[in-house]
Amino acid sequence: MYKRLVAIICFIGIMYSLAIAPTALASTAVSSELDRDSYIVDPTSTTAIYGLQSDEIPTTVCPIRNGERKAFKASATGGQMFTNCLYTGKTRYSITVHNEGSSNISVMVIKRGGDWIYDTTVPAGQIYGFSVGGLKTSDRIYIQFTPYAYVSYRFSGHIQ
Repeated sequence: MYKRLVAIICFIGIMYSLAIAPTALASTAVSSELDRDSYIVDPTSTTAIYGLQSDEIPTTVCPIRNGERKAFKASATGGQMFTNCLYTGKTRYSITVHNEGSSNISVMVIKRGGDWIYDTTVPAGQIYGFSVGGLKTSDRIYIQFTPYAYVSYRFSGHIQ
């Protein structure tokens, strides 16, 4: 009986760890350079990440001033990821995403509160740039990245 209980608890622990495998932690500072050193979080699922966090909508506000650029980069397996900041301070943003993986990814720009602003698909191996506008300088936006399948994916880019 005791061995069976231990086996069940171990099985539940393994299933739980598999369920959270795509999660990753974000660095506290948002990088302004794409070639900055990466932070290794979980080598089984995430190998390089900054300017992003995994499955939580951001709460930290990061103003972007004219001429300033905030970079992001990640490599993960499955699951959606979000930028680690609510960007504010501009009425129009230019965003570039380089899909370095072998599967398409969906990129959505969302205003705090859940209002969808823009979405697109970035094909595997492609670089895609776009702008979002018509915002107030006090609006807080973030970016959500979602792979089309539960596969490994890599991307980098910036918002300015």
